[in-house]
Amino acid sequence: MRIVGRHCLRKYGRLTKKVDELKLKNEYLIILDEESSRGFYSLCKDVQRFNEFVVDNSEIKIIDDSISLNNKTYKYSIKKGEVQGKSQIFFYITLMYEGEEDNIREYKVVLRAFKSALDTDNVIVETLRDDLSFYYSNKAYSLVYSIENLMRKFITYFMITNVGKNWLEVTSPEKIKTALGNSKRKQYIDVLQQLDFIHLGDFLFKSYQEDDISLLFDKIKKIDDNKSINIEEIRGFIPKSNWDKYFKSRLNCEDSYLKSRWEKIYDLRNKIAHNSHFTEDDYRGISILVKEVEEVLKSAFDNIDSIELPQDEKDSLTENIAKNIDENLGEFILQWNRLERNMRELVENESGSLPIYELLSVLESDDTIDAGFSEKVKELHNIRNLLVNNIDLDSNERNNLSKYNEMLYEINKEFKKSWKDEIIEAFGALENEATLAEIYDFIKSKTTRSLSLSWRSSVRKTIYLHSSDCEIFDGQDDIFRKIGKGKWGMRLD
Repeated sequence: MRIVGRHCLRKYGRLTKKVDELKLKNEYLIILDEESSRGFYSLCKDVQRFNEFVVDNSEIKIIDDSISLNNKTYKYSIKKGEVQGKSQIFFYITLMYEGEEDNIREYKVVLRAFKSALDTDNVIVETLRDDLSFYYSNKAYSLVYSIENLMRKFITYFMITNVGKNWLEVTSPEKIKTALGNSKRKQYIDVLQQLDFIHLGDFLFKSYQEDDISLLFDKIKKIDDNKSINIEEIRGFIPKSNWDKYFKSRLNCEDSYLKSRWEKIYDLRNKIAHNSHFTEDDYRGISILVKEVEEVLKSAFDNIDSIELPQDEKDSLTENIAKNIDENLGEFILQWNRLERNMRELVENESGSLPIYELLSVLESDDTIDAGFSEKVKELHNIRNLLVNNIDLDSNERNNLSKYNEMLYEINKEFKKSWKDEIIEAFGALENEATLAEIYDFIKSKTTRSLSLSWRSSVRKTIYLHSSDCEIFDGQDDIFRKIGKGKWGMRLD
């Protein structure tokens, strides 16, 4: 297809405008088989008979090398051939449009009439070339390209102005910063250029939970029959999209409105990408959808500078896009957040505000964890920062994600089983009464955790914290009772 651009010519001292002129070609191969369509095969044995059939079954006129309908004439050529060794003949047909862009619909009418005339049983019509479809695809792709880049611009601006160019936390260890400085990773803006069209929409419209759903189950298990849950305690478990969180209230536009339109644009975009038949209706549909999405995105961009994110929401934002880009990375983040929550639950006095390294220090000093466990967690924390803040992973890093996930899974399994759980398990095996020495021996033989030199003091402390017979009883779960010196039992009532 050749498109002659619009330009101006000077004639007789003034400007005249030359309108756009198109050249479109459509080619078809019509195949007739004597066995399957005997009547039609006999009727159309040569070019003249074939043309007569088309004219008799439509309002089309065919004269020599032209085809016309409604007083509009186009170039037409036809060639007959035979398939060697088989009782099959074929007609190779070409129709050509040359004219103004505004009159292209009349060409579409003659194409439709031509194919309708051949709409009979056992006649195969193969489309070899469809410039009309290409014409509408070409026009539509420019719209898709425009809205896709508007979305990339919007997300890039939002991320960089709220999170930073490199997504690198100031508190990251120096060796991680050095590794990043020496790496050949692309910057975030380049990563965004590589994201698929549909994943750009996921960033804004895909709902995700801020809190691990397993935490909700834990809350429900701990509730007595006569108590209820405060709605604020479970609000974080309701899935929300980034659009819902940051833009919905400012623009009065539901994410479902944009999500459904983005997905429809994606489906039509795939028709273009896969060279599927693309019609004027498809083009009209994509034009409407792009216009609707464009209006909302431009309004959102106008409001983007009014959004200020606190640090915890910035972290959540980086984690969310990382999850969208890589499923294994999403699993790593889920496991890491679970581990961090489990550790914070064991530390009182606003542990939520403690940096990870300080949190680990507190847990070590309380003999809740040993130095070896602490080093594992520190290593995984460094990996977490590296992965989340630099999501363009090379193949080796992606392979290592499975290993990191296994490490986190095992640590979580080990950590989730608290000293309290292990002591209760020991009492169950020892008929609910045992000396401290017997409890120590059972735990040592059954535990999966790495035992520090002071692990026995952690066991004793856990018993004292959960027994009203002791001064340091924490006032919550009164599980253990003192029987005698160095001997304990379970409260079974």
